[in-house]
Amino acid sequence: MRKVCLAALLSALFSAAVAFGQNASVSGTVTDPSGAQVAGATITAANNDTGVVSPSITNRAGVYGIPELPPGTYTLTAAHPGFRKAVVANVVLEIGSQVSLNMSLEIGQTSETVEVQATATEVNATSATVGDVVTGKKLLDLPLTGRSAYGLLTTQPGVVSGTNYVINGNQGNAVNFTMDGINAQNNLLTGSFYLYSNVVSVDRAEEFRVVTSPADAEFGRGAGQVQMVTRSGSNGFHGSVFYEHRNTWLNANNFFNNSQGSDPGTGKPLVGRPILIQNNYGVRLGGYIRKNKTFFNGIWEPYKQRQSPTFTATV
Repeated sequence: MRKVCLAALLSALFSAAVAFGQNASVSGTVTDPSGAQVAGATITAANNDTGVVSPSITNRAGVYGIPELPPGTYTLTAAHPGFRKAVVANVVLEIGSQVSLNMSLEIGQTSETVEVQATATEVNATSATVGDVVTGKKLLDLPLTGRSAYGLLTTQPGVVSGTNYVINGNQGNAVNFTMDGINAQNNLLTGSFYLYSNVVSVDRAEEFRVVTSPADAEFGRGAGQVQMVTRSGSNGFHGSVFYEHRNTWLNANNFFNNSQGSDPGTGKPLVGRPILIQNNYGVRLGGYIRKNKTFFNGIWEPYKQRQSPTFTATV
C-alpha cells in the first residue's frame, strides 16, 4: 500500500513538473529618469500563488527577458544600486503569451520601493500565429453538459465540431492537441480525438489556448493547435466539491414515441420516455507540501450513467 501511495505521489509531482513548452514569457527595457537604458539591473518575476521567483539581468541595451514562466499572476521587480526598486504587481500571463513590460527606475536608496501602475501588453513579434485563450474563470462559469473543457473549443472563431474538431476548414487530423506540453491524442488515429470521447474536467484544466493559424514548427505538427495546461498547487489550499444529477423525469419524450399515441384507459403514452439516469460528482483539492517549493493538485471525479433507450417497430 505504501508503494502505491508513493507512486501516486511521485506521478502527481511529475505531472505538475512537466508543464513545459506552453509557458509564457515577459520581456522589456529598463530605463532611468533621463530615458537612458540601465544595464545590469536585476529583474525578478514572482508568482503570486506559488511564490516561485524567476530572475533575469538586463544586458548592455537595458533589455531583459524571462522565458518559460508558467501561466499565472506575477509581481515583477526591477532593482539596481543607486535606484529605488520598481514594482509592477498583478501582471497576468496566459498560456503561450509573450508580454512586453518596460520599467523605469528612479534615483534613490535601494531600500525604497516605488510601485508603478503599468499596462503589460502582449506583443507577438516572433511569429505570425493567431489564437485566443479560454481562461479558468470561463471554464468554471460557462455551462457545459458533459463538464469537459474541450466543449468550449467551439466558442473560438473558426472552430467547428462534428465527428471531430475542425479549425479553419482543415482536416480533423491536422489539429494537434497537447496537455502540459505533451501530445494528448491517439498517435495512430490522430483524426479520432473527438470520436474517442476525450474528456478533461473543467476542474482539472486551468486554461487552454486555441491557435487557429498558422502554427509554428515548435509545436511539432498540426495546422491548428489546442494547448491546455492543468491546475497546479499553490501556497494556499483550494478546492471544490460538486455534484450534478440528470434524471428521466426531467426529460421530455421524443416525437416518435409520442406519435404512437396514449392508452385509452389510463391516458399514459404507449411508449414511455427513454430511461436516463446520470450522476457526475467529485472533489478537487490543491495546496502545498512545502511552501514555495513543492505543490500538489488532485481530482477525483466519478461518472455514472444508466440508460435504456426505447425502440418502436412496425410489424
